[in-house]
Amino acid sequence: MGQALSRMSSAQQGGTQWLPMFLIFSTGVTLLEQYLEYRQLKRDYEKKIPKELKGIISEERFHKAQAYNAEKRVFGMYKSLFDFGLQTVYLVFFVYPWMWSLSGRCFGTNEYAQSLGFWLFHTVIMELIGTPWSLYYDFVIEERHGFNKKTMALFWMDKLKSNAIAAVIGPPIICAIIWIVHKGGKKMFLWLWGFTMCISLAALFIYPNLIAPLFNKYEALKDDKLRKEIEDLASGLKFPLGKLYQVDGSKRSSHSNAYMYGFWFEKRIVLFDTLLNLSHDKILAILAHELGHWKHGHTLQMMLQGFAHQFVIFYIYSAVAWNEGLFRSFGFNDKSVLIGLTLFSLIFSPVNEVISLLQTLLSRVYEFQADRFSASLGYGDSLKGGLKEISEQNLSCFNPDPWYAWYHYSHPPLVERLRGIEKYQATTTTSCSSEGDDQPGRTEAATEAEKEPLLAAATGGKDKEL
Repeated sequence: MGQALSRMSSAQQGGTQWLPMFLIFSTGVTLLEQYLEYRQLKRDYEKKIPKELKGIISEERFHKAQAYNAEKRVFGMYKSLFDFGLQTVYLVFFVYPWMWSLSGRCFGTNEYAQSLGFWLFHTVIMELIGTPWSLYYDFVIEERHGFNKKTMALFWMDKLKSNAIAAVIGPPIICAIIWIVHKGGKKMFLWLWGFTMCISLAALFIYPNLIAPLFNKYEALKDDKLRKEIEDLASGLKFPLGKLYQVDGSKRSSHSNAYMYGFWFEKRIVLFDTLLNLSHDKILAILAHELGHWKHGHTLQMMLQGFAHQFVIFYIYSAVAWNEGLFRSFGFNDKSVLIGLTLFSLIFSPVNEVISLLQTLLSRVYEFQADRFSASLGYGDSLKGGLKEISEQNLSCFNPDPWYAWYHYSHPPLVERLRGIEKYQATTTTSCSSEGDDQPGRTEAATEAEKEPLLAAATGGKDKEL
């Protein structure tokens, strides 16, 4: 460590001051996020239920949600400050260069071996530091509020499996990236981009089929009536439903969830068993929302945006991959691919922050579109009921600060979503009435159902009742 400390003055002589610039930026981001967390924490401590929530949630559930979110918020603020302090210490005192030198002494100076040694040291240290935080979150906060269902044995088994998977997958990917950078020449960024796209597409198959079953039990949906209703909904929309699963999420948490995955020609739907206590109409409404993402092409759009983002990252990285000033600024005398990518991820973080914010804003637009799609199929009332019930069960944040929500929320707050659905219902009802429709209350879904018989069979052409 003493040798690393001696580099502090010489590392910043000449060239771009990358390290000070990054420290200033990361400090600014941390202060901004702590301020937003503080604004939200004040909301979490409020005891009086806001007037816009009256009739949506009971005072008892509101107070429980407030207590839960306040405790999570304080925990998150402390952890964020700890992570910021740890990263600052690592950078200012050149812990990373020291760790790189240590891996060279332990594993040899061959770039592949030294890079894997560095990755191993860093992974082990992060696990040792992060595990106490995870234990406290699961077995104190989640336990206190009735969500944690893990046993200590399951917690450690999950840790063991996760690290074993990382040990199997991580080294080949790291070695492949090093090889591509060295052999790719001036078009190296294109090869890196293609490689990461292949990894992303492979993950669509590998994770649900090989990795997820190591942690949860996936089985065919047992409720035959619900299965038939979901299959009718999917076929009515020409959704390529391959398999329909329920998963034992309740063995870890009482939080509920549902998701879809798969390639274009065969999709799969997974329902957490904690979601199955909802009425069928509410489950169908929630799935109709998810199908709305598919119908509008949101998943494909987000994937293409991600690929474009990766292209920009690798293109800019190729211009600074061997920049000596970048390495020296962070205390490195040797230049290597893994270290270069690590340092580039730091200096590129301002751009990533902006892109992340834009993706968050776009995600909220997508959520409103998916809500309207579900409502257009006649599930407006059921979707509102389902969103309220899930939010109550999960003790979601019902009283978000507008600045905090704008910066962080990928999904609009509950009240905004309910208002959006109601506005859509009112608009479509008025539109139908103004056209002289002799069927009162008939929604746009009915018109679409007449055009598509399968859609009519799936939706009934009218709002589902709670």
